Amino acid sequence: MLGLCIVCATIARVSSSGFHFKTYGITHDLAHAAPFGTLAIFLVLGWPRRPIQVLLVVGLLGTGTEWYEHLFDNAPVERADVLVDMLGAILGVALALLMQRRGKRKELSR
Repeated sequence: MLGLCIVCATIARVSSSGFHFKTYGITHDLAHAAPFGTLAIFLVLGWPRRPIQVLLVVGLLGTGTEWYEHLFDNAPVERADVLVDMLGAILGVALALLMQRRGKRKELSR
């Protein structure tokens, strides 16, 4: 949930007033990686046998987000942001798979 809050705060834009919320450095990278990692965790938990498809969906969403910013805010498409989104997704998928694995071990030990 924290990741979703970060992304909402990061992409919140009020076009009429000209306000653009901008992040820099590690905050910028976390604002990209955290929400996509969180999304990947939830998607893997929802689709337990489809981690590759989850990475594809989250990767397309990250690319779509960059294109949205480019088309509506005239911001450049930053490939590094898409890569950081994918890194967050990869870490999220890995964490979700570890969570599933630990859950199965606990069930077997009962």
